[in-house]
Amino acid sequence: MRRRIARLTAPLWRLATWVFLAAGALVGFEVLEALLGGLVLAPEIVPIVLLCLALVWLVRERLDIALRWLGSQLSARRTSRRGGRMPQ
Repeated sequence: MRRRIARLTAPLWRLATWVFLAAGALVGFEVLEALLGGLVLAPEIVPIVLLCLALVWLVRERLDIALRWLGSQLSARRTSRRGGRMPQ
């Protein structure tokens, strides 16, 4: 019964996923339009916006590196607690 229900509802999940992706794209385009429109009206804030975008990118990059490092440390610690070999 579970498989039958899953088979019947799978297309609905795919449709819902596409609806969410389309809505996200629409919101993204609206934000982009507002940002570019604001930059046309106030060109003096372009350097500030570029600096903010660079800082956001840098923070996300560093956070990703830190999270990967933390994950590898936790994995190594779990392995050593089990008495297994440490990954090299």
